[in-house]
Formats: sequence, structure tokens, C-alpha cells
Amino acid sequence: MTFINRRIIQQPTLFASSRRNFGNLLEKYETSQTSTSGSGRQLTSFHPEPAFTTNWTKSGLTISADLSAIADAHNSFYTYLCRDDGTTLATHQFAEGQTTTSLSFTETEYGTFTYQLKLGTTVVSSHTEAYVRPTPTYTASFSTNELTLSASITSITNAHNSFVITLERDDGTVLQTHTLADGETSFTFTQIETSYATFNYVLKLSGTQTDTYSVGYTPPPIPTFDIALTNDDLAITATLTNIVNPDPYYTVLFYDSSSQVASHTFSTNETGVVLNWNETTYGSKAYTIEINGASHSSHNIQLNEAVVFSDIEVLVSPQGNGDTATNITTNLSSGYTPNPPHDSAIKQRLSNNNTNTHDLANAVAWRNSDNNTDTKIIYEFPFITNVSKWKIWDARRDWTFTNYHVWFGDTEASLTKYATYSFNPTTVWNNATPNSQTRTLSPVKETKYMAFSFDDISTNPSTGQGTAGPGVAEIKIWGYPSSTVSY
Repeated sequence: MTFINRRIIQQPTLFASSRRNFGNLLEKYETSQTSTSGSGRQLTSFHPEPAFTTNWTKSGLTISADLSAIADAHNSFYTYLCRDDGTTLATHQFAEGQTTTSLSFTETEYGTFTYQLKLGTTVVSSHTEAYVRPTPTYTASFSTNELTLSASITSITNAHNSFVITLERDDGTVLQTHTLADGETSFTFTQIETSYATFNYVLKLSGTQTDTYSVGYTPPPIPTFDIALTNDDLAITATLTNIVNPDPYYTVLFYDSSSQVASHTFSTNETGVVLNWNETTYGSKAYTIEINGASHSSHNIQLNEAVVFSDIEVLVSPQGNGDTATNITTNLSSGYTPNPPHDSAIKQRLSNNNTNTHDLANAVAWRNSDNNTDTKIIYEFPFITNVSKWKIWDARRDWTFTNYHVWFGDTEASLTKYATYSFNPTTVWNNATPNSQTRTLSPVKETKYMAFSFDDISTNPSTGQGTAGPGVAEIKIWGYPSSTVSY
């Protein structure tokens, strides 16, 4: 009797796929070697191939080939779990009488794999399995502070770098992107907006929307402040004081008629701001002020050319040896003489001489009934002038005054009372020189306009006789005129 080494039988490459052929040869061999005399050399018959049912199962990354209803199990046979390229993943040797078993393998990566179950070298079952990486989960919470959004991503599960989380606007604009790291459990998006408005945010996991959040950012209160414009020649200074609610969100802008001349962005807690710019010409300047493009206020400033005054005192009233360009007007509506009180006649009489005549031809006089607190004789100098002194004569004992007021101003409308002076009325009648008074100013008064007004007088205290109203024979004014500035 010939014996076959069991190790040879166990090699699947020799016998697993052609056992029946092997068995036929063995039977022929045994027939030729067996004695009919019962020599005891009878060879035991070869074991049949195991039969079984295969079921494939998966748990996580582990694949299992479950064998059940196994028949003819014997330790002469092996089964193998392989890839489709022949790589062996698991091996199992049957045991006699075994009815169930399982071959398992755990993958290290997600993907799609094809498996084979072999009995020896024979493929008895094939299976393709797709391992899909579990989608991460997380909890999103949102908060805001001023213009800053915080999107906190916490309690992350199944984090992997094949997944990204994006913070987007609802129009699809991607604001920020975060690639998950293996094992990561939390992170935070911080988004800083630049304007106050309502924004709709979206969180996406690898392109799939998971969360939304809408928030309206309310701007801080608009600052309030006071504005003062000053100048040094053509250099303008805008001073902002008493600032309330300053905030970097707001910018104040100054414009002239054609362009922006200055701007300032507020800082928290500041209470005062100084802005500067230069003009190129003199005159009235108008500015509009805006805050973040919205109208706030308008302001004006008059720029006067630097005045250079003569250092020689001269007569600036329009007497013959004075400045005849000086105008004299009055706001009298009715006069005793001249009547009506034309400006040309007023100028001629007050600049002629102070000797009265029978008809007061060299004087200006008006009745008390025509006089009021705003009745003025007004001088307009051709140039800005530093007035240094004046001399004034009344007219006659019945046309005189006891008090008069002096006014100065850059314009006729801006005339402001400077001082009140007392006067000793004359006692003379016709063809005589009335009383006069000279007043000197120290310091001199810079002005373009000068005016005189008079109180009513009913009795001349110098004579005790009644009077008809104010009367002025002549006014002379001296000063230091500028030579270039006529406004």
C-alpha cells in the first residue's frame, strides 16, 4: 500500500481544484495493488470536498464571509478570504464535523473592494463591498458683537480631512473655509463685517447646507457736535466741540461748492476735533457738512484780505481836503432840511462848512417827530479804515442835541452801537459858528461803516428855550485808511 504524505494533500495548489482526478488515479492505484487474498492492505477511501453556504456581512470596516451548513468538513481542506487580485486576507482550516465558521478582515481605508472566498484554489464566492466614510455631524451656535459674527462648531463627530465646512452668504459667496482634521471636535469661524445691514449666513458641510443664521447689525447713534469756523488769512480752521456718540463707523466730511476740503473719522471717546484747509481767494465761503454721506449742516465764513493801514492819520470824511470817495447816507424818511433828505444833499451839507445861515443851508436838521432810535447818518469809507477821531458841530440853538451815539460795522446791516456821548448844545442863532466836540479813540477802531444817531431834545438846556429837533452842521472824521481793502 502506498501512503501519501498529509502535508502534500493539504496543499491547495495540488489537490483543491482537481481532487476528483486525484481520486480516480488513487482508485486505479489501489485496484492494481490490492490482493484478493485479504492481505490487509486495503487503502481507506479519499474524503469528499466540503460543501457550505456563504453569506457576506459588513460591520464598520470589517468584512466577514460567514460559512454555514458545512457538510463533509475535514482538516484536509482549507478555505481562503482573498482580494480579487489573489492577495490572501484570511485562512481557515476546516475541522471534522464543523458546521459553521467565519473569515473576517478589517480594512484601514474607506473605498470599494472586491473579495473572493476560495476552497483551495477554487473561487466559490465573490463579493464587492463599498465602504462609505460616515458623514461628520456637529452643533453650530452663533453670536454677534458689534460687526463681528462668531459661528462656533462643536461636538464634531467623524471628523476627517476629506470634509470641509464653509461659512457662506445666502447668495453663495464663500466667506471662510475650514478643512476638518482627523479627530477634531470643535473650531470657530469669526467674520467681521464692514457695514451695518442685515446678513444671512449659511453653514455647509462639503457643499451641503446644514445651518442658517440671519442677523441685522444696527449702526451706533449718529454723533452730534458743535462746529465753529475761523480763519487766519486764507487758512481755515474747523473746530468740532461737545462731541457726543463718537464712533469709528462715522466720518464727517466738509465740502465747498465743488469738492471735499476736509474729513475726519471719529474715534471712540474723543470730545474735540480740529480740521484745517486752505482757500485761494478772499470773500464769502460756504461749506456743507455731511456724516457718512448724509447732510448734516451748512456754515459760512467771510475771508477778508489782510489789511495794511497807512501810518499817517488823514481826514477820511469827504470834505475838500478829505477823502471825497467816502459816501454819506441817511435812513431819514423826512427831514426839515434838506427836504426830502437826498443822500447827495446830506453829503454836501455835512462836508461844506459849519457856519449856519438863516435857512440852515449848511446843516442837516429833522423834527423830533421824524426821529427814532434807528435814525442814522451813515458814513461808508472806500477802504477799511482805522478811525482815530472825529469832530461834530450842532446846527443852531433850536436845532441841536444833548446826546449822540456812534456806531461801527463791516456792513451797514451789521452796524453796532459803540458808545454814547454827551454834547453841550449851542446858543447861537444865524450866521454864526455853533458848538463842536472832538472825540479821540484809543485804540483806533477798524471799520468800513460809521454812523451817528441822536436822541430827541425838546428844550435846549443852554438857553432854556424849546427845540424843534436834532440838527448837525458838519462832521469831520480822521483815521488811518488801508490802501487795498475796499470790502
